[in-house]
Amino acid sequence: FPPGSASRIPLVAVTGTNGKTTTSRMIRAILARAGFHPGLACSEGVYIGEQEPVKAGDLSGLIGHYQLLGSPEIDCAVLETARGAVLKMGFGFDHCDVAVCLNVTRDHLEDCGIDTIEQMAALKRSIASRARGAVVLNADDPRCLGMAPFADTGRLCLVSTERSIQALRSLEVRCDCYLVVEEAAGEQQLVLYDRDRRQAMVPVKAIPAAYGGLARHNLSNALHACAACYLLDIGIDRASLAAGLGQFQMNFENTPGRMNFYDELPFRVLLDYAHNPGGISRLCDFADSLPAQGRKIVAFSAASYNPEEIIRGNARAAAGHFDHYVCYNFLTNINKGDDDIPQILADTLQCCGVAASTISVEHSGLNAIEAILKMAAPGDLVVFLSGYSDRREIWERITTHT
Repeated sequence: FPPGSASRIPLVAVTGTNGKTTTSRMIRAILARAGFHPGLACSEGVYIGEQEPVKAGDLSGLIGHYQLLGSPEIDCAVLETARGAVLKMGFGFDHCDVAVCLNVTRDHLEDCGIDTIEQMAALKRSIASRARGAVVLNADDPRCLGMAPFADTGRLCLVSTERSIQALRSLEVRCDCYLVVEEAAGEQQLVLYDRDRRQAMVPVKAIPAAYGGLARHNLSNALHACAACYLLDIGIDRASLAAGLGQFQMNFENTPGRMNFYDELPFRVLLDYAHNPGGISRLCDFADSLPAQGRKIVAFSAASYNPEEIIRGNARAAAGHFDHYVCYNFLTNINKGDDDIPQILADTLQCCGVAASTISVEHSGLNAIEAILKMAAPGDLVVFLSGYSDRREIWERITTHT
């Protein structure tokens, strides 16, 4: 780097239990729309300017970050930063410009020395504390809200899909920037409060990933992405923010295994990656809002790396939202010889009052998709919560079903 030239590029780090990859992709879409050449390292791979990754796989940690930051083709970077990679390999960056923490829920406990949700929150706070320009926190999550203050951070932004600007300002948190959802002119909008200035950013209906506000978790992701890009301080204007969120689609090509609908069958299919109690709860809220002339059917599982109480939490989150439940085993569980997850889920559903006649148990995801496709009738809504390893096979089976 010659004297006087920049030796760093703007970095955004995104952490949290759920929504990291989607939010990171949203940020990348906004940056690209603003005319930059962003790179992305996430749980899907490393992306440098193209829709397809230059390297596929879970690269939401040091190895992926190093590969991305070594590219001369990018002028800014979005780094999904997963807790597991930090615990096992450390950080790939000494500091970032903006950090985002989406939520802290009960997942991956009793792993790598993290036994409590308080320890998990402290770990994720250590990621956010590396920001030098701004930190964006989810004010709807008490553990995120409890992370403030940050001594070395320039600015703090609180975002919320539930609280008013008055409620946020009443919190005893040093903050000068807020992003909320407000009703204006008969429609919901994302509204930014920067010190004493109020600015409407984008209508909720113009964000496809939010499904008109029905997908509250994706609306929250959009708020975080919008706030991060605004605070990155590289000249991203409101039009680019709106256009980036407006063009972001939740299809399999763009967000594989996350909120992917398939409408070419007599029944509707939704494929998603919700795999912990918090994610399943949010997905069920969304499924409740979707119309269906027939039944609502779900196939779901749980990761065996979690304590049994969290595994049972998946079933508790799903109970009462569907007409039929298919419990199966993630491929990663099967590969480790953990075969009892489906029965644990089925037993917990019955403890929650779900009738045994509405519960099926299948060995694997492929068995479950075959069963659910055979079971579905015209007008049904089928929700399949897939694992990471076999979601492409699951999607191919859905899209080739006749």
